[in-house]
Amino acid sequence: RMALELAVNWIFSEDPLLKLPYDTSLSSLMNENDFANELPYQLKNEIHLIRKVGNLAIHNKYVSDRDSLPAVENLYFFCKYMARGYSDVIPTNLGPFDFELIPQVLLN
Repeated sequence: RMALELAVNWIFSEDPLLKLPYDTSLSSLMNENDFANELPYQLKNEIHLIRKVGNLAIHNKYVSDRDSLPAVENLYFFCKYMARGYSDVIPTNLGPFDFELIPQVLLN
């Protein structure tokens, strides 16, 4: 969630077409009309999942792999969107998300 919050705040600071709303909470920024209208519908849903799963973690609620892995994957998709839309050099060969790159934790 923190990575999403930093990314969304960065977009608002760098995109001259976006104006910060009075309420600068992550949810408010994500729902700001100009920002939300630029996002593909599926990506909007994906970043809301990141926010919701992050909120569970922030409030010390259990977050399963079933919830956390899609949130990490969705963050990857959002970062790809950001890179394509806000980079001076359009990245190539970003490829699909690879779950194998996530470190595995051994539980005893």
